[in-house]
Amino acid sequence: MAKIKGNKIVLAAATLLGTFLLAGCGTETINLNDYLEVETEGFDGYGTAEVTVDYNKLLGDHYEAFGLDDDDEEDKDFIKVKEKLGEYVTLKTDDLTGLKNGDEIEIEWKVKDYIKDKYKVKFVYEDTTETIEDLDDVVVFDPFAAVQEVAFSGTAPDGSASVVYADDPQWADKLTDEQKNVLNDNVRYYYSWEKTSGFSNGDNFTITINNPDDLKKYLEPYGLTFENESKDYTCEGLASYIDTLSDIPDDTLEKMKQEVRDDFAAYVADRWDPKKEFFNSMTYIGEYMLTPKEGTYGDKNQVYLVFRINAENTGSNGAFNFYYCVRFRNLMLLDDGTCSVDLSDSYAITQYFEKGINGWGHFYYDGYEDLDSLFNKVVTSNINNYVYESTVDDNVPNEGAASASTDESTEETTEEAAEE
Repeated sequence: MAKIKGNKIVLAAATLLGTFLLAGCGTETINLNDYLEVETEGFDGYGTAEVTVDYNKLLGDHYEAFGLDDDDEEDKDFIKVKEKLGEYVTLKTDDLTGLKNGDEIEIEWKVKDYIKDKYKVKFVYEDTTETIEDLDDVVVFDPFAAVQEVAFSGTAPDGSASVVYADDPQWADKLTDEQKNVLNDNVRYYYSWEKTSGFSNGDNFTITINNPDDLKKYLEPYGLTFENESKDYTCEGLASYIDTLSDIPDDTLEKMKQEVRDDFAAYVADRWDPKKEFFNSMTYIGEYMLTPKEGTYGDKNQVYLVFRINAENTGSNGAFNFYYCVRFRNLMLLDDGTCSVDLSDSYAITQYFEKGINGWGHFYYDGYEDLDSLFNKVVTSNINNYVYESTVDDNVPNEGAASASTDESTEETTEEAAEE
């Protein structure tokens, strides 16, 4: 693993009258601090230091005092003496890892006294404290720069999420090529998340750094670190199933009502006897809405449009009301604010009931004679699995017959039959 090195600090005490002095009969005095070296490398806050004695230089400067013929570092006698010095002269220091600029290193000499009996030298030395400086600055990068976006798709509340990675992540300014390569090759493999489905607009998709301490430790030698260990991406832009009646736009509701009116007009034209059965009015009185409780599968919503029909026939002894209901389902709000509903996927909630007898003839109609029966069919029977909402109001005044979408010929025929 390549390392980015800092400055090499050579610690030397001032030499007094040269590197060595004669002390006693033929004995050289050597100041060990002249050969003390502190070398640092790494980055501010993550630096390391190495404290050593330059034995080669020490012997080279005083080779005669150690009984050597010259300062040849390759000579076997030179090597042997250097090994002995490594045993007799050592150092004790603080922890030399995780250093930052301004930290102080305490250095203590450990010298065995009997070295003076073996060689014609006297070592002098002084314990010292040295300050760390010139470590390179650590780069704080955005650990989520590799994520270009989290793409959401599908329909709420069952939206899906997928992570889209950036081709050229912008981790931070002024990164070396080596640092960029390290981040590109490693960081994204530390990403984790809890789920990729079941999202609605406004939900958060959270990417987390898995084992952040391990990643930081791995990146320390490269002068890289990060602060944020997770990032939220908000789900938006999904089509969503409507879960309250107030979410249905007015224009969508009008289209649904018109669809029901058109279908009912076709039913009247096809099934009613224009000489004996007479359509008076079709009045819209509101909606029921069912939304599934948790654990209920199937339609995401059901909207029932309820109309009060006023009619009469030759055996009914006057006009009467009944209720006609049509279901639409799975209404969605799209990203552009419009509503999506399949108008062709409608279903009339009806039952046959008899209303009026004319001689041997019986009149039957599709619908419900009273609103309670319709409510029981639509709402009460589904109450265990669905939550309901209602705007149905039976006190709405009857609309005029013109509100129904019967064609002109049907209306004329009905009026003629009424006159008979």
